[in-house]
Amino acid sequence: MEEQLINNLSELGIVLGILAVTFFLAFLINRFFKRFRVNDIGISYDSDSDQAKEIIRSEVEAHPLLIDNRTPEQRQQGKPKVDVRLVMLRESSANLGAWAWTKDNADAFALGCDVLESTKKSFDREGIEIPFPHVLLSRKNLFNGI
Repeated sequence: MEEQLINNLSELGIVLGILAVTFFLAFLINRFFKRFRVNDIGISYDSDSDQAKEIIRSEVEAHPLLIDNRTPEQRQQGKPKVDVRLVMLRESSANLGAWAWTKDNADAFALGCDVLESTKKSFDREGIEIPFPHVLLSRKNLFNGI
């Protein structure tokens, strides 16, 4: 009888261990998929990148689908809800990216689209240029002297 009780408790421990690992992995996967990066937004090299980052941050923070995922310590330290960073230097733009939390992928898509539109309008108001590539065409004389 004691041996069977020990076996049952051992099996119960294994099952509880598997359940704990399963819940932990689900928790990690769930947290991973809620965080997303708003599409890169390119600004001209002449534009004020600090001002552009603040505009992007304020547009994302004002969106109703944003989840404030900061810890109490981060809130107390005054850390922003949204990270905005310079992510790439391209031929005609300095690209900024913002990271935010939402409930699910559908909310992430909606927030991302809304933020792109509102950021464009704010950039227009504040004079921050979103550059576009320029092409210089040249033509060689194909008929040497004709």
